[in-house]
Amino acid sequence: MLDLRQSAHALLAENSRTVDHFQYTVPSNTSYPYQWFWDSCFHAIVWNHFDPLRAQAELDALVYRQHDSGFIGHVIYWQPSQILAIDWGIPHTSSLLQPPLLAYAIWRTYQASQDHDWLQTIYPKASAFYDYILRERDVRQCYLFGLVNPDESGEDNAPKFDKALGLPPQHDAKDNTERRYALFDVHRNCQYDARCTSKQFWVEDVAFNTYLVWNLSVMSDLAHQLNRPKDANRWRNAADATKTAMRRHMFHDGRYVSLSGLAAEPVTYNGWDQFVPLLAGLYTQDEAYRLVKERLCDPEQFWLPFGIPTVAKNDPAYAPEEPTWGEAWQHPDWRGASWQTVHWFLYHGLMRYGFTAEAASIKEKSVALIKRSGWRENYHPETGDGQGAEGFTWGTLTIDMESGRF
Repeated sequence: MLDLRQSAHALLAENSRTVDHFQYTVPSNTSYPYQWFWDSCFHAIVWNHFDPLRAQAELDALVYRQHDSGFIGHVIYWQPSQILAIDWGIPHTSSLLQPPLLAYAIWRTYQASQDHDWLQTIYPKASAFYDYILRERDVRQCYLFGLVNPDESGEDNAPKFDKALGLPPQHDAKDNTERRYALFDVHRNCQYDARCTSKQFWVEDVAFNTYLVWNLSVMSDLAHQLNRPKDANRWRNAADATKTAMRRHMFHDGRYVSLSGLAAEPVTYNGWDQFVPLLAGLYTQDEAYRLVKERLCDPEQFWLPFGIPTVAKNDPAYAPEEPTWGEAWQHPDWRGASWQTVHWFLYHGLMRYGFTAEAASIKEKSVALIKRSGWRENYHPETGDGQGAEGFTWGTLTIDMESGRF
């Protein structure tokens, strides 16, 4: 009988690395041998259930490679490897962002450790990071913040980027990867200026903007803890401005959708990210009820036997099988597979709105997947088979779901 807590702790310990006195956790020993931005935020959240000091170390390592602009790359290269050996044009890190979950990871770590001195030390790093996003990624100057590459969403090959990449709903995984990787050179040649890169690729992602609203609100809470009322008001105002912009520009037919290109064309695919705004309280209670009951809980869309797919079963882009081309790290499958971090986001969003039975079901499916198929990168939502990388850490978020903390 699998002891989930013990096994999760063992996996984090096995994937833990120490370099130059810095500690971080790799998502997978075999497929992802570096430090990834939002992965480390997840790792810190889970490490707090075992060792808050180790959670602090995880985030300290993440912000150590911060650039003078405040930017923090989505990959931190502590040790060499042939995997994702990209010439980004800048030292030590990639040139791309990832979902801005840093403030929430800091908040959870501070809650666990109550280490005020540590909070004072890391807060300026977080502040510079969010200032970078607010300053550099509002290309249309409407308080919506955009991505210059699908990889910045953490959902690398999701269908919401097909239009911007010029791809049909069903296409070869290799074609998707090649088009995304070609954008690495575009961004480097633009000297990492989003105003230039956006002419080639630009998506205002509903999930990324939701995470930003959520985390800017958390930054306000952190500023209050440090007795910085001006900062607290500034972060709260930024969160409110983005929330207002999302409602004005992204809300279509009862749900939030991403916007593609500088023309801001709505992306109407049926994806899991329409539920992400539940996290930040962006739906009314009536809107949330219809969304959950009519879409999420529909077995022809998202309520599948072994988990919530990233793309609805009835969407033309639905393709949950692991691609046969390449290695796991070359084709993360966000076109219908189930991911544990998606379950974690949905769990907390549902709990926020009082959908306790639905949240409990997702938690139970998350645990069942690990017991059935192990610690895998993602899972087939109709069979429960594990896919992608092995020894993958995102499943450890089940420990946080079981704790009921948020």
